[in-house]
Amino acid sequence: TSLFNFSKASRDGLQSWCRPCLAEAAKEYYWKNPEKHRAYANSREKINAALFFKRKKKNPSNYLYICAKSRAKKKGIHFDLKPEDIIIPKLCPVLGIKLRFSKGCATDFSPTVDRIIPTLGYIPSNIVVISKRANRIKGDATAAELYTIAKWLAKLTK
Repeated sequence: TSLFNFSKASRDGLQSWCRPCLAEAAKEYYWKNPEKHRAYANSREKINAALFFKRKKKNPSNYLYICAKSRAKKKGIHFDLKPEDIIIPKLCPVLGIKLRFSKGCATDFSPTVDRIIPTLGYIPSNIVVISKRANRIKGDATAAELYTIAKWLAKLTK
């Protein structure tokens, strides 16, 4: 490969500065102008966040599909879903709270894809959409553990 980047503006089709020199110049500029770089990065971040929220709001099932697929890939879990397999109810089937997306990070009211039996992975018959709060409570606990905790809490509040 060439030490020079391509350039449509030059006669020979290559930039006049080599890649290492361009990298060095970029580093120098960054350290001499950190406030400009920070301002630019912040403006790009705000634009990207706004676009991301629009897409999330426009097609929430697709958003949850992408998140689940990414998690499955990271964890090496079986994944066999399509966006249309993810049906988002108005209320969390566990806690009965209204599900809604937030503009920033996920909140307790955000919908999440939950694997009913974790070892089966993401397959249509093994997923349900519940609130992030319910998913966090459920975590990796078994039904017996959750029942034991519920009994303990009931005893404490009497």
